[in-house]
Amino acid sequence: GHRMNTPTTDYLTARESTDITNDVADLMDDTNVSRAITYRDYQSVSRTVSTGVYTTTYTDSEIRGIRTELSAREVRAGEGLYQMGDLRYVLAQSDLSATPVREDRIVDGTTTYELIAWSADPINMVWTVIARRVK
Repeated sequence: GHRMNTPTTDYLTARESTDITNDVADLMDDTNVSRAITYRDYQSVSRTVSTGVYTTTYTDSEIRGIRTELSAREVRAGEGLYQMGDLRYVLAQSDLSATPVREDRIVDGTTTYELIAWSADPINMVWTVIARRVK
């Protein structure tokens, strides 16, 4: 397939970079655009031998994210990776302590979502996370 060259940030001045960072922060602060979520940063899993129960430990962060539903076209283009009902969350990188991992979770209202895929934007301001409701 045709691949675009990934843009670099070399051409951004410090002032431009700061402006973009502030724009992302403003979007996250805009309650009409973003919503409050809990980002659960996976730490470890342990098993209690006597019961066989696994306990997962997370570090929770109360942050804001911009949520949209994947379109049918995007689901088709995902060639099996995505399903209808999957959600896209755009999160400020400054709100997360680490790079997302598969075991992280997003709690949105009363629903917990698992991470299916994630990517950084070319200038490392936001994470775009594709999430699916945990069955």
